[in-house]
Amino acid sequence: MTKVADIYNYLCRMAPLQLQMDFDNSGLLLGRLEREVNKVILTLDITSDVIAEAIEIAAQKGCVVV
Repeated sequence: MTKVADIYNYLCRMAPLQLQMDFDNSGLLLGRLEREVNKVILTLDITSDVIAEAIEIAAQKGCVVV
């Protein structure tokens, strides 16, 4: 089963945290690394449209932000 940590680590390999700018708020902001996930939505910005889509596809609650 995929865990939040798997997604987080994958994203960190694609965009290493050490490359962030001083003003970036990167890293795990919400959620638990050990939590199992079945369905997620990936977005750069949380908008009302993104929230509506997440509800529509029944994405799991919680968030990984890198």
